[in-house]
Parts: sequence; structure tokens; C-alpha cells
Amino acid sequence: MEIQVDGSGLDKAELNNIAFFTITPKEVVDFSKIKIEVDGPVDTVAEIFDNTDGSYDCEWEPKAPGEYKISILIDGRNVVGSPFVIDVTDGNSKRSAGPTNDAGDSGDEEAAGDSSNALCPTTKDIVKGPGLWGEEINPKDLVVLILTPKDKKGKPLSLKVEDIAVKITGADGEVAADIFDNGDDTYDIEWEPPAEGNFTVSITYQKQPLLAPIKLNIGGTSSATCEGPGLSNPKKGTDTVFTLYVEDEVGVKESDIQVNIRGEDGKLVSNEVFDNEDGSFDVEFELKKDGIYRIDVTIDGKPVQGSPFSVETAGAKKTRLAREKKEKAELKKKELEMKKKQREEEEKRKREEKLKQLAATREAEEANKEGDENASEREKEFKERLQKLKNQRGTSRAEEDDDNEPEAAENPFKLKKKPKQKKKSSDEE
Repeated sequence: MEIQVDGSGLDKAELNNIAFFTITPKEVVDFSKIKIEVDGPVDTVAEIFDNTDGSYDCEWEPKAPGEYKISILIDGRNVVGSPFVIDVTDGNSKRSAGPTNDAGDSGDEEAAGDSSNALCPTTKDIVKGPGLWGEEINPKDLVVLILTPKDKKGKPLSLKVEDIAVKITGADGEVAADIFDNGDDTYDIEWEPPAEGNFTVSITYQKQPLLAPIKLNIGGTSSATCEGPGLSNPKKGTDTVFTLYVEDEVGVKESDIQVNIRGEDGKLVSNEVFDNEDGSFDVEFELKKDGIYRIDVTIDGKPVQGSPFSVETAGAKKTRLAREKKEKAELKKKELEMKKKQREEEEKRKREEKLKQLAATREAEEANKEGDENASEREKEFKERLQKLKNQRGTSRAEEDDDNEPEAAENPFKLKKKPKQKKKSSDEE
């Protein structure tokens, strides 16, 4: 089968850096039938992402220098030009002489640019904004994507805005986009989708891809709905299912339905879609580990009602609830400890205030007592001085009276004694 290849991941790769490429089969292919095999000096796993528009993003990362053979298989058979051979060295690497893709090489020496910036081309979370992973965007809406470039260690990169290029293409060709430097190592990408349809956003720096192309769908949602245990706390390690109901959709086939299930690590989970031939389709899958998964369900590129779905496994929910319970208990404990501490501090403050009041009262009483004693002493001294003064004054007056009294003076008020009369004798009588 012939395919179209975009991206540099089949032409060159850098040691310990993720390389990517996009394949677009010229015929409709079931996603589950596509397989990428990497044969090299160390075990290497390639990942495939369904863009829900008939194309597929592929990623791989060489961990050791040497020759790598990348085989693209559809239904177990190599596509035209497969396997692709790439020599990876400590420096730059190129595809070795060997089989070539009929679609032609998508990269060239000029596009290689400077690879020394160690960008991480597949960290899709470096771009955020509306419309990513199947969310709804309407035509003529102003779409702002926020670009936060990071290196392979996840640290932000400061780039020159003039070296950043954005290419947005749709069914009718390229769409203009503006780039603005926010001054904080983030960059706004603004554009307006002219009509409904699927659009591809490619971002490069110095002609090197910053990340795999982003696929956006413009134009509303499908009327189909989903329900079932697979959308409500499924258990890891067990087969689970949910059902897609498309009664109002006419002529929907399995090939029209795209289901992407991604874990928190961004890796895809394989799934199968089965036609129940009654206007519904079952989607079966198995989650290998606990966590929160994002499930995007689209029909002909349009998200169904409620898509994307956020699904938390039973184990992850149990762990989360236990963690929340523990955090709540710790918070309650801290609140009780804080209240206890506040009570103790309040009681201490009251005790100290009471002690201060008692000390002030005692001090006042002692001051009053001392004042009373001083007053009594002063009064006693005053009385003694007064008595002494009186005594002194009395003595002085007496002395003065004695000095001023005449020696022969007679008290005029003193009764005079009558002179004694002689008793007459009988002769005198």
C-alpha cells in the first residue's frame, strides 16, 4: 500500500531526542491494523497517534547510536518503501542508502536547520488552547493557541519570535496566523478558521519542528451519544466497553468512527469498534494501569456529545478518595491544633492580663496603705509639734505674768479679814 510521509523522523534522528513523522495512507485503513516496528542496537518502541482525519502521527526515540530500521506495516504487510534505514550517531544522522518511499523524502538538508537547541518535538502540552484533542471550535472564531517551548527536560525555552513559523492548512489551502511574544517565554498564535473542516497546525523553530503537527476539527459536534461502564470508573486489567449510539446519524460505518484513548502520559490505548447493526457501536478496550484517561470519540472528525470524556479508573478513584480523606483528616487535625493553640494563647493572654490587673491592684493598695501610714505619721508629728508649741506658749505666758505682777499689789477682789476685837472685861463693862 502506498502512503504519504510528512516529517523528518524517517530521514534523520538525533540521539536521545524524539523523532516524529506523519503517515497518510492513500486508502482508508483501520487504526488497529497499523503497526510500526523499530529494529536497532537497543529495543525501541514507536508510538502511533490517530489524528482522526485519515492521518497518523508516529514517534520514536533512538537511545543508542547505530543503524535503525523502521518498518511501517499495514495489516502485517510493509508499505511501499518500508523498511526505512537511518544511521544514528552522536551527532547528526541521516537515512542510509536503501529503500526509498515512493512518496519521496519530506525533509532536506535546508530543513534540518540547527538541532543544537535540543527541543522536545512531541510534548504536546507545550501548546494549549481551544480545539485541541477534539474540542469544539466554530468557523470565524478567533482561536488563540499558547505556545510554551520546552527542552527535553521540560524546562522553558526562550526563543526568538522571528524564528518561529506556524503553518496552518485546511481543505482549501493555507490559513494565515499571527505570532506574538508575551515576554515570559510563551507565545500566542492567533488565527481564524475560515470554514468547517479539519485543519493541521505545524510549528517550527529555525525550520525544525517544535512538536508533531496538531489536528483540529472546526464545525460543531455530532449528535451521537455514548454511555456504558467504560466511561465510569473501569477497572484496570479487565476488558471494558461503552456504547456509541448513532440512531440520528445516517450511514455511519465503523471506519467513520475514531476513538482515541490517552493516559496521563499521553500514550494511546488500543481499542476496537464493533457494529451492533442496530444504530449502535460497542467500543472495547483494556486499561493496563490506574489513572485518569481522556477518551475522544469522533464521527467523520466531529466530536460526539460529551467528547472528550475524562475517565478515572476504579483504582485511581479509590486512591484519590483515600488521599483526599487523608488530606481532609490532616487538614482537620491542623485546624484542631490551630484552634487548641489559639485557645491556649487566649487563656495565656487572659492569665497574663489578670496577673497584670492583680499586680496593679496590689500596687495601688500598697501605695494607699503607705500613703495612709505617712498621713498618720504626719498627723502624729503635727499633733506633737502643736502640743509642744502650746506647751511652749503656756510656759512663756506664765513667766511673763510672774515678771509683770507688782510686789505690793493687793488683789482688790480679795476679802479682807476682819480685825480681831478684844473681849471686854466685866470691869470695863
